[in-house]
Amino acid sequence: RQALQINPQDADAWGNLGIDYDHAGQYAQAIDAERRALQINPQYADAWNNLGNAYDKAGQYAQAIDAYRQALQINPQLAQAWNNLGVAYDDAGQYAKAIEAERQVLQINPQDAKAWINLGVDYDDAGQYAQAIEAERQALQINPQDADAWYNLGNAYYHAGQNAQAIDAERR
Repeated sequence: RQALQINPQDADAWGNLGIDYDHAGQYAQAIDAERRALQINPQYADAWNNLGNAYDKAGQYAQAIDAYRQALQINPQLAQAWNNLGVAYDDAGQYAKAIEAERQVLQINPQDAKAWINLGVDYDDAGQYAQAIEAERQALQINPQDADAWYNLGNAYYHAGQNAQAIDAERR
């Protein structure tokens, strides 16, 4: 806030304040702060991404999707925005679009374990269990210690009716 007292036209300071509000669970204030950053600099891709995060956490999925798409219009290589767009689509029940967004992340960085994990969740939510299992296995090849990947792999096995494998994955 002191940075904003010194220079209220500092888009980065507004963006950082928005992130702080988001981390504090104050999503309406985060949305306001990110919007102020974007009034100052409408081409601020990270602020669009952060605005999307606040909208998504507030359960406003359509607005989150719009914000992420704005970020990607400015910077199509912003992997974090693609990843977040995938999560928002999944949250909104639009699984095919979620899968497409996570695949964009993996085109940018095939070693992004989080994107593989999210892709697995998207496939699992879409009822495509074999693909979910494969995506979670890819995440575990990158990071064998990732508890989320093991948990999601167990869920995918369970949903696929492979209970022994589900139990084995969940024990890890």
